[in-house]
Order: sequence, then C-alpha cells, then structure tokens
Amino acid sequence: MKVIIPFKFNNPKSRLSSILSLEERRKLAELMLEDVLDVVLKFTDNIIVLVPENIHLSLDVEVVEDRRDLNDAINSRIEKDTAIIMSDLPLLNDKVLKDFLNCDGDIIIAPGRRGGTNMLLI
Repeated sequence: MKVIIPFKFNNPKSRLSSILSLEERRKLAELMLEDVLDVVLKFTDNIIVLVPENIHLSLDVEVVEDRRDLNDAINSRIEKDTAIIMSDLPLLNDKVLKDFLNCDGDIIIAPGRRGGTNMLLI
C-alpha cells in the first residue's frame, strides 16, 4: 500500500490566524503531520509526504516537492493500492485507519465534517 500525505507549510491552518502566529500554526501543522505519520507507519512504510515548496522536515519518510496544483501533484502519483491521507486528522487512530484500509470497493472516500475529503483509497 502506497500512502500520499499532502502537507502545506506556507500558510497552514489559516482559520487559526486570528489566535496563532504563523510560526505557531506551522508548528501545529508539523505536530499534526507527525501524529498522522505515527498511525500510518504502523500499516506501511511506503509513504510520500507531498509538499508544494522546498521545506526541511525531520521525518523518516520520503518528502517530495511538487509545485503543481495539489490535485495534479496527487493524481500524477496515484497507482493501484494508493491511499491519500490528509496531514491534519486529529481523530485518526489505528482502528480508524485499519477499518478504512479494509473497506471493500474500488474507491473509498472518507469525507471531512465540513466538506472535502479526509482520506481516499484507490
């Protein structure tokens, strides 16, 4: 199983900008990414963290810079048995990910509460 985790570092968690500084929001985004990786690494080590700009992350996974539109960057890396998991899922845990990865179907979508997609399995 290949997992792609998009990660935005330039202006992360922008809805929190009225209460957190840019550096605080970056740190929060990084910590959330680490939490997601802690769960995903229990299921696979074939992980790509996809970033739109050249940044340094101290992670034990592959970090790939792709400046294209997020959808284009992700679509170019999708192949059979690929999961796309967002980097900011505070409720992600082993059970949630195991249940998601074991769903039957050609395409499995885990929607976000306010729209969008939290996880996609192809």
